Amino acid sequence: MKPTVLQLHYHGRTGGVKSVMNHVASALLQSGFSPYIIVGEPLEKIARSEDKAFECPVGVCPGLAYHSTSKEAPHPKELADSLEEQAEKLVGRQPDVWYFHNHSLGKNVALPGAVYELARRGHRLLLQIHDFAEDGRPQNYARMVDHSTQGDEQLLSRMLYPQAAQIHYVVINKRD
Repeated sequence: MKPTVLQLHYHGRTGGVKSVMNHVASALLQSGFSPYIIVGEPLEKIARSEDKAFECPVGVCPGLAYHSTSKEAPHPKELADSLEEQAEKLVGRQPDVWYFHNHSLGKNVALPGAVYELARRGHRLLLQIHDFAEDGRPQNYARMVDHSTQGDEQLLSRMLYPQAAQIHYVVINKRD
C-alpha cells in the first residue's frame, strides 16, 4: 500500500496555492505516494471553465473554509473530528501525513486549534507556513487570540506552532 499524503487548505481557488497543491500532488505521484486534497469550499462553487482540475482526489470540509469570527467558526475539536471524518471518506483510512498550507494565517480562527488537536491525537503533520498572521495581519492574529485562547498569547503561540516528534515545518522562502 502506498503511503498517503493529504493536503489541506481553506479553498481550491485558482491561484498560487492551487498551483502549489497541484505541483505537490504531481511530485508525490511521481515519488510513489498517493496524494489527496481537502479544501473548505465546494469546487463547483469556485470553478471556472479555464481552471485546471486538481491532480488527485479532492474532498470538501466546510469547517476548513475561511471563518474569521467565533460566531461562524466551528469549535476546534469539532473541526478536527470533521477533518478526520472527511479524510476517512476520501482516503479510506487516516492519511500517513497531513499537509496543511498556511494553517496559522488566521483566515479560519478554529484551524490552529484543530491542527493542535490533530497533533495531540498523534497524527503526522507537515505544516507549510507563509504569510504569518503576527507579521502583517494583526487583525487575524487578534481574532485568533480572542477565539482560540481567550486572550492568552502564549497559549496561542503553542497552538499555532505545535512541537512534537511527528510534526515538521516547511517554508517557501528565506524570509519565512
